[in-house]
Amino acid sequence: MFTESIRQQDRTKYMLQLLKRLVPSKAYIIEKLVWIVRWADKHVPPGVRTLFGIPLMIGGILSFLPVLGIWMLPAGAMMIALDVPPWRRRMLKWVDKQEALLNRPDTAGTTGGTTGGKSGGKSGEKTGDTTGKAGKTSAAD
Repeated sequence: MFTESIRQQDRTKYMLQLLKRLVPSKAYIIEKLVWIVRWADKHVPPGVRTLFGIPLMIGGILSFLPVLGIWMLPAGAMMIALDVPPWRRRMLKWVDKQEALLNRPDTAGTTGGTTGGKSGGKSGEKTGDTTGKAGKTSAAD
């Protein structure tokens, strides 16, 4: 009876380890989405991003088919959002915030926090500028 409970515990540990390997963490998914947005913003021309985004969203809707996945839906939406100015600003703010959260040293369970790109924020904005003058211009300049 005692050996059966040990076997059950071993089986439970094995299943938890297998689940951790098969199901990616939220930090991993966000890290990959941030990478996709940064790459598309630098390397893909504006009109082509929408052309890439539409099939990605369709693939996300058809994620029950093999090879396609649900990750394609937010990736496609983000590609299209890069071409619409109000959505672009909002999305890039979200990406900057996620990069900051992923790069924090005290976040447990992240995948390393490297996203392969610089933050696209304005100078002096939440960068530790204590003078409050960065990014501002005066009439004398």
